[in-house]
Amino acid sequence: MALSPTVCSSCNTPNRAGSAFCNNCGSSLTGGGSPSGLTGRLASGQVLKQRYRIIQIVGQGGMGAVYKAEDIQFGDRHVAVKEMRQTGLDPQLLKEAADAFKQEAVLLAGLKHPSLPSIYDHFSENGRWYLVMDFIEGETLAEHLNRAKEKVLPVPEVLDIGIQLSKVLGYLHTLTPNPVIFRDLSPSNVMLTPDGHVYLIDFGIARFFKPGQAKDTAAYGKAGYSSPEQYGKAQTTPQSDIFSLGATLHEMLSGNDPSNNTPNPYTFPPLPKVSAELERLIEQMLQMNSTDRPTSMAAVKQELERIEDQRRHPPVPPPPPVPPTKPAPPPPPVPQKKGVTRRNVIIGLIVVLVIISSVAIIVAKNNLGPAPEPNVGPTAPAQTTTPTSAPVQNATWNVILNNATSSLTYNNYNVNDAAGHHFLVVTLSFDNNTSQTLPINGTLLDLQDSTSNHYSEDQASAPQQTLYVNAGQSLQAQFAFVVPDSQCQYTLVFTDPTGAPTSWTITVTGAYCTG
Repeated sequence: MALSPTVCSSCNTPNRAGSAFCNNCGSSLTGGGSPSGLTGRLASGQVLKQRYRIIQIVGQGGMGAVYKAEDIQFGDRHVAVKEMRQTGLDPQLLKEAADAFKQEAVLLAGLKHPSLPSIYDHFSENGRWYLVMDFIEGETLAEHLNRAKEKVLPVPEVLDIGIQLSKVLGYLHTLTPNPVIFRDLSPSNVMLTPDGHVYLIDFGIARFFKPGQAKDTAAYGKAGYSSPEQYGKAQTTPQSDIFSLGATLHEMLSGNDPSNNTPNPYTFPPLPKVSAELERLIEQMLQMNSTDRPTSMAAVKQELERIEDQRRHPPVPPPPPVPPTKPAPPPPPVPQKKGVTRRNVIIGLIVVLVIISSVAIIVAKNNLGPAPEPNVGPTAPAQTTTPTSAPVQNATWNVILNNATSSLTYNNYNVNDAAGHHFLVVTLSFDNNTSQTLPINGTLLDLQDSTSNHYSEDQASAPQQTLYVNAGQSLQAQFAFVVPDSQCQYTLVFTDPTGAPTSWTITVTGAYCTG
């Protein structure tokens, strides 16, 4: 009967039954002292393989150490040198450590991803194994969390880290012919650079996925972060890494170390101050049954990106409905008097005068004959009255429209009506530097005055039609609104084809502002 793994009381890492020291932090598992032959004793300036000059030690555990060094055969570039001891261990533990060390070298040598360190060399010297790889400037996610207020990160940063991790884990899961399951995702195995780039480190317990295998040959991982199937109940699958990512996201948002979960490592407290969509996703990722988790890391990435996009571009609430205006009641009918009225007398006199004038004209024409045509010059063309342009204020704003640059100008023109209105003509210039065609029409515009009255594009002056701005091209379009002279302040809202709103304040002064 197989013995249960021994869990380290210092770091909660499962170890092979009977181990004397933790293979993660080096702590005693039996109450004794530290193991002999510890690594981490290379001095600054010491050279390995006549090539790698040690600068300083940057990390140390029970099985090995990590140094910052420089490659003197490659322009003194900075590298990370991982060291693992070969002495002071029982034969079985030595074999397991050697297998994990060599597996990391083999795995990393065949991988290429922006979030994975590159491996340059591996060798043995003075009874120790060494692995040379990229040196990553920065800190672990665990160190970053320890420095954060209440060990909680802002939601935008958590989403960014989660999307980056889902991309690199998705890359590992889709490798052919052998997908890789990382199995050890936790804040201590994630590096953050000063500019926020994420690296996945420490592939010591990663394994190739073997379809049809009932369970893993050994139980590894960290309590609280590792899925239930990593403890011998079933084979680890991509859903195992999905569970670990869910636990890591939960810790970044709550400040709760999952290794402290009670009454068991799989009891996660509710998440505070996050959207319902994000909380629902993390709850699904942390399901005990692997079949109840998201189907793939690609599905996790897609949902995280959707939540991030919704956070950046929240839906615009519809404008409040404009109450219908009640027509004025018709004037009461004027009572008619019977018999002869003053109005009838005036109409009769006008008719008599018209008849007398017509008779006099006819008589005059018969007596005088045709009149000579007057000698006049060319007739001047009839003058038409056109609306006079009276720009009160010209202004230009630059905004980002679906990754394209647009600008706005506006002018006022007289309507020549007695009701006191004028045209407010808006000119939008679109410079489309995207890779897609953008549809533009007047339905995307909403004009509202200071009393919450809304005005749509005027159909008579500028018939509404959909204009298309081709990728990499520019277009200028005008939209006219009939507005009253009594209003001086307007807000114009343009909602681009992706649903992102942009608003401007327009102040009318001078002749077109009588309010």
